Amino acid sequence: MKSPLIPVILLVLALPAAAGARTWLIEDDGSGDAPTIQAGIDSAAAADTVLLADGTYTGAGNRDIDFKGKAIVVRSQSGNCNLCVIDCEASGGDQHTGFIFDSGEDTTSVLEGVTVMGGYREDGGGVACYYCSPKFNACCFTGNAATQIGGVFDMINSTAIINNCLFLSNEATAGGAIYTDHCSITLSGCTFNSNTASGNGGALYLHADTPTLVDCTISNNSGLRGGGMYLDGGCSASIAYCKFYENEAQYMGGGMRCSNASPTLENCTFACDSSAWGGAAVDLASGDEPGFTNVLIAFSRTGKAIECEGSGAGIGFACCNIYGNEGGDWVGCIAVHAGLNGNMSSDPLFCNLPSGDVHVESCSPCLGGNNTCGVDIGSGGSGCGCGEATEPTTWGGVKALYR
Repeated sequence: MKSPLIPVILLVLALPAAAGARTWLIEDDGSGDAPTIQAGIDSAAAADTVLLADGTYTGAGNRDIDFKGKAIVVRSQSGNCNLCVIDCEASGGDQHTGFIFDSGEDTTSVLEGVTVMGGYREDGGGVACYYCSPKFNACCFTGNAATQIGGVFDMINSTAIINNCLFLSNEATAGGAIYTDHCSITLSGCTFNSNTASGNGGALYLHADTPTLVDCTISNNSGLRGGGMYLDGGCSASIAYCKFYENEAQYMGGGMRCSNASPTLENCTFACDSSAWGGAAVDLASGDEPGFTNVLIAFSRTGKAIECEGSGAGIGFACCNIYGNEGGDWVGCIAVHAGLNGNMSSDPLFCNLPSGDVHVESCSPCLGGNNTCGVDIGSGGSGCGCGEATEPTTWGGVKALYR
């Protein structure tokens, strides 16, 4: 009788060389299987892993690191970005970035669980990403800068996937953390905090793109226009379950500025954003026609919740709650939408807004069981019992926090 194991054994023997993939261990003192991260990548073959021991990596070979089109994984041994740091130690007179992807890399080229800090370049202080589609998982990008665009990422014609990454205290002229041009990137579970742009897009500047953002937090960022995010060039972003909190624009669009852009927003929350002029949460140029579904905009610190340069006739609203914004809620170009399609202006009853927590009380009108739409509004969901909020949610109380 022929053994049923023989076909299985033959199948295993026929598997490609990936089954024998190698791991190259790199140490920050130059020991290990290769002396630097770049040397490890140069030695690696397809499907190999370049594994970085905990420590701080500096100097030649540990910055301006080029994947060279290889389908490999570069990751920290611990999986904790705080313990594995690539410090570019760059300056205006000695410019460097962390990583370079410009050889057609795809999603099999992966960077995971590392910190990239101290990068400084004209474009892409932390990562240069051109005509490729790499993947980034659980990375931290802190204290990088660009004199022009993309404090961390400068991306052109790329479809990168960025999951669960932190962008903290990066800066540029445009796109304090990320600048993209003709890209279709996906951002999931990412946090953007305290990034700045002297021009547009405190955290993100997305130009002529079709990006997707899901479950991202964009808070405490600042820029000239679009303190949190700036969209232009026909950008049609899809933004869902994202939180915009305490972003600030010097000119317009504290949370988001759209200029020739028509994003769709679903189950997002804008809270405590501000701008010196124009929409405190969202500012729209003439002709922009975004769609807002189940969106919450509350307690903007200055100006109207939404400001339009045009009539706003083409903007879509369904089951949205706009409440407690200093310059007005359903006013100006969006006044016609008040009370239609389940739209409301009701206190969302945040659990702990001063801490940045946008979860709501169980009796909040933003929960599906408490409104006529039967759907949750905003990104938070229930987080405390009725009447259990740690701070009363009133405009006066919120305003007092900033005095």
